[in-house]
Amino acid sequence: MNKLLVFLFLITGLSYGQNFQVHSHNDYAQDVPFWKAFSAGCASIESDLILQNGKLMVAHNVPDIKAVNTFENLYLKPLQVIMNSEQYEAFDLQILIDFKTAAEPTLKVLMAQLEKYPELINGKNAAKKVSFVISGKRPEAEQYENYPSYINFDHQTVDTWPTNMDKVALVSLPFYKYTPWNGKGRLTSGDEAKLKTVIDQIHAKGKKVRFWATPDSKTAWYTLSKLGIDFINTDEPFACNAYLATLSERLVPRVEKDEATFKMPAAKFQQAAVILMVGDGTGLAQISAGILSQKTPLNLARIKSIGLIKTEAADDFTTDSAAGGTALATGKKTNNRYIGLDAEGKELLTIFDAAEAANYSTGIVTTDGIAGATPSAFYAHAADRDSSKKIGDYLLKSQMDIFIAGGGKAFKNTKWENRKIVSSISEIGTTSDAKVGFFAADGGLPYITEGRGNYLPKATMEALNFLEKKNKPFTLLIENGHIDGSGHANKAKALAAEVRDFDKAIGLVMQYVDSHPETLLIITADHETGGVTLPHGTKDEMEVQFHSDDHTGILVPLFAYGKGAEKLQGIYDNTEVYQRMVEFINAHK
Repeated sequence: MNKLLVFLFLITGLSYGQNFQVHSHNDYAQDVPFWKAFSAGCASIESDLILQNGKLMVAHNVPDIKAVNTFENLYLKPLQVIMNSEQYEAFDLQILIDFKTAAEPTLKVLMAQLEKYPELINGKNAAKKVSFVISGKRPEAEQYENYPSYINFDHQTVDTWPTNMDKVALVSLPFYKYTPWNGKGRLTSGDEAKLKTVIDQIHAKGKKVRFWATPDSKTAWYTLSKLGIDFINTDEPFACNAYLATLSERLVPRVEKDEATFKMPAAKFQQAAVILMVGDGTGLAQISAGILSQKTPLNLARIKSIGLIKTEAADDFTTDSAAGGTALATGKKTNNRYIGLDAEGKELLTIFDAAEAANYSTGIVTTDGIAGATPSAFYAHAADRDSSKKIGDYLLKSQMDIFIAGGGKAFKNTKWENRKIVSSISEIGTTSDAKVGFFAADGGLPYITEGRGNYLPKATMEALNFLEKKNKPFTLLIENGHIDGSGHANKAKALAAEVRDFDKAIGLVMQYVDSHPETLLIITADHETGGVTLPHGTKDEMEVQFHSDDHTGILVPLFAYGKGAEKLQGIYDNTEVYQRMVEFINAHK
């Protein structure tokens, strides 16, 4: 036991301290009392006490008493350690002591024991605070003032109040008195009103509130925090603290539509086109986050031809962007990390190869670097997605007509043959060069929440205008790579904002399709990232939960719009997206 306590002492130095007040209910029942709750970040820790033969024993019932489980061993000595250690710089910790034996004699022994630990009760260290609060069997309220300043009390009714409210540390009430809610679904409006009334009543007295016998789940923790309960009761201190500590980061406000509007110019020429838009890492939950975080409908919501895509790689249930992008670009399954190669390592023809053979122009627009795994699968061949030099060489040889992307640093001193690298995105519209490229950043572009602005819709418009002016069919890849990044980083607000930004570009392409009826638009993803769910929400915000920081095997949505969109309804393997694009190209040479 002592070795375990030393180990926990070593690992918990930086874990304490958070904005949420979590109460470790019946803490003595944890496999490691005190240390588990403290290292999890609990602000309040509960210990049941039984006075037996002059000793304070930690147990709920007399038959549960173990000789080693004294209050001193389980709580006072650990408190002394953290108080005297430089490893713990600051904390404000409440020890809620639930007396199971008569108040006066138990309090007498407790005070005598606390006097042996003056650093815990003298209040001399302003940064390290420990308060002792008596619950369970307490003295009469009018006697509270007879006890020293380091002893306070847990009030357990709102029907009467003691005259000396300064000795009341908090108010604890039974949850079942106000609602039978089991923590699933949501509270009824009537029960919610009852709880809010009593919480407001307690707060009006300037006191904190705790409910005991509450449900113990993520839904319950979310609901209790939204009600304004100060100490959230839990038997799962690590899980509860981890959930609540990141809750504010995972709450996404529901916003009005962005005022920035984009309109495609009138059609100058009529030509066939197949446009593939890839929301990297975008599963159905990500689409839902985008739709539900905006109070007005997204452009995506107008598309009626919808399907689902299976994304497994050749060598793994869960694909990466290299294998996922290769499947979309070539119609062949391959191994994770492979770019434009089959599972045996042989080079594959891409949709760009098929398009160029049919006299189509080709192009890429992405928020990622041009050598990123998804875009590079359309023009390069490499056994490792990080083979940047090899991928870069393929870019130099590529016949694609236009690219707009990040990642310019790798090409700083490159001599481009038959391609103009423009210095601004607006220059694309004025150049007379047949092939152009624009690097929007030396490295990666920032998230939309970090200042990327309207890069993606602007780049989409410039690419469409450039390709239309050629008056020949074209194939265009448009990717938002930052939805994937938001999933990896578990950035909820960024994720929703990236989906909405992607939707702006989708809206522009839909305008293009409307004025160019020989165009097919396909919108899908290479995989899902983050294991995203949307468990809770209100009219003003919603919660996004992440169950992973990596890719998952969840099916991803497919949306189709324009010529032949009806042929893309149903459930498909990701390789079939390529087949549908090739069929379109062959039918529209």
